[in-house]
Amino acid sequence: MPKITEHKQGIASWFDLGTPDPEAAKAFYTDLLGWSYQDNPMEVDGQPSTYSMAIVDGETAAAIFGMSAQMAEDAPGESHAQIHWSVYFTVNDVNESATKVPELGGTVIVEPFDVEPMPGMAVGRMAVIQDPGGAFASLWQPFSDMGSSIKMEEGAVHWVECLSGDRDATVKFYTELFGSTSMQMPGMENYMIMMVDEEASCGIMDMPEEVASKGAPPHWVLYFQVTNVDAALAKAAANGATIVNPAFDAPGVGRMGHIMDPQGAFLALTTPAAH
Repeated sequence: MPKITEHKQGIASWFDLGTPDPEAAKAFYTDLLGWSYQDNPMEVDGQPSTYSMAIVDGETAAAIFGMSAQMAEDAPGESHAQIHWSVYFTVNDVNESATKVPELGGTVIVEPFDVEPMPGMAVGRMAVIQDPGGAFASLWQPFSDMGSSIKMEEGAVHWVECLSGDRDATVKFYTELFGSTSMQMPGMENYMIMMVDEEASCGIMDMPEEVASKGAPPHWVLYFQVTNVDAALAKAAANGATIVNPAFDAPGVGRMGHIMDPQGAFLALTTPAAH
C-alpha cells in the first residue's frame, strides 16, 4: 500500500496507547511489531513527558505515551480509564462535529481543544466522545499532523472494529456524524462496515455475549498486521502478554488472535487472507 498523504472525514486515522510504563510498552511492541520510535516532547499534567511515534518503514503508524495517575483518575468512564489503545477519526471541523454529537445521541466527554505538544505548537484539534453504543473514540482535525502515514502493512494497524452495546444506533450515529455510508459484511449478519466513499473505514458489531459476560464494556479493537499470527502470538506470550483468543481463521478475512499486552491493553493481531 502506498504512503498515505491524507485522510478523509470518517477515516480511522490515528491510534495511540496511554500507559503507566511507556518504556516497557515500547520494548514490547518493538519486539512484537518491529517498531522504532521518534520521541517528541510533550507535557502531561504540566510535567515534561514524551510522545513516542512508532515508525514502520520510515512512516508513522501509532504512538505510545505515559499516562499519569491523574489522567487515569480523571478519565471518564471505567472503560476509558483502563490502559487502552485509542482510535481517532479524522473530521473536517472538530467544533462542528462535536456540536452534532449530542444531537445524534452521543456524548462529548472532552470538549474540543488544541493539541500542543509544547505551548504554542498546535498540531491539531481534538475532542473525546462516547457513541450511543457506549464506546469511546476521539475526533481529530489535523493542522500539521494528519495521523498515520501507513496502514494495512506489516507492523501497522490493519483494521479497527467497534464491539458495541447497540450496533444499529452506533452505525446510525457515525454515518450521520461523518456523512458516510454503511454496508453489511457478506456472510456476517451482525457485522456492518462503515464506508467513506469507496474506502472501508471500520467495522461495527454488537458485542458478543461471551465478551459481555466477562464484564467488558463497549470498546474499539485495533488489529495490527503481522506476517505469521501464530508466531506473533507465541512471541507476545513469551514477553508477558496474555492470550485472550488463540489464533483462528476467519474465512475470506484472514487469521487472527487477541491478546492483552503486559500492562493490560487489549489488541488483536492479524494476517490478512491473500486476495
